[in-house]
Order: sequence, then C-alpha cells, then structure tokens
Amino acid sequence: MSFVQQKDDEELYLSYVDGNEEAFQQLYKRYYTPIWSIAFKKTKNKDNADEITQETFFKIHSAKTKYKKGTNLKA
Repeated sequence: MSFVQQKDDEELYLSYVDGNEEAFQQLYKRYYTPIWSIAFKKTKNKDNADEITQETFFKIHSAKTKYKKGTNLKA
C-alpha cells in the first residue's frame, strides 16, 4: 500500500491541489464505483450514469483552486 492510499480524502485532495496527480487518481479509484452506482440507481441508464460520473470528476478537478480546507468532500 502506497503512502497516497493511506491518506484520508481531505489529505488526498489537498495533495492533489498541490500538484500530486497520483492523489487524484486515488480519489478516482475510491469514488468512481460509488458515484456511478448512485447515478445508475437514479437514472436506470448506463450511458447517463457514465456521463454523470465523468461530469462529477470534471467538477472536482475544476474546483481544485476553490477548495477550502475542512469542506466535506463526500457531500
């Protein structure tokens, strides 16, 4: 298990904000399936679930310069 895999979500996101792309990859691995599953349950459509999941991670990526420490990343 790498050092990145041992970090909690906020530590990973802060590391990503500081330029560590591996940290974002780890967050992606942790949350892709849960996000996709929720999207699929809501839409009952695989293509829509894929799109929603992609948009979610794009928004996470786009918001990295606006992140405030202590924000609940699971919300």
